[in-house]
Amino acid sequence: LFRSPLIYSLSQAGFMEKRKIMRIVSSRKGTPADVKTVMEFVDRSGGLRYASKKMQAYCNEALQIIDEFPESAYRESLKNLIHFTIERES
Repeated sequence: LFRSPLIYSLSQAGFMEKRKIMRIVSSRKGTPADVKTVMEFVDRSGGLRYASKKMQAYCNEALQIIDEFPESAYRESLKNLIHFTIERES
């Protein structure tokens, strides 16, 4: 089961912090400062680490499945696509 980095972070937060972030997220008039606050919260509470670990686990699983197929240019292309997706800069 994969949860978004924000949902994961909220599940780790205390009541008051969760309430503050939920208020910002549910607001339709978020400011750049609000976005920064939420992003810092997600980073600080482990949401990005969580997402990175999940991404790596899915990558490994996909590569194992692909390796079951016979060697071909298509198989190598799929493997290259997986590596590109994971290693690229945001």
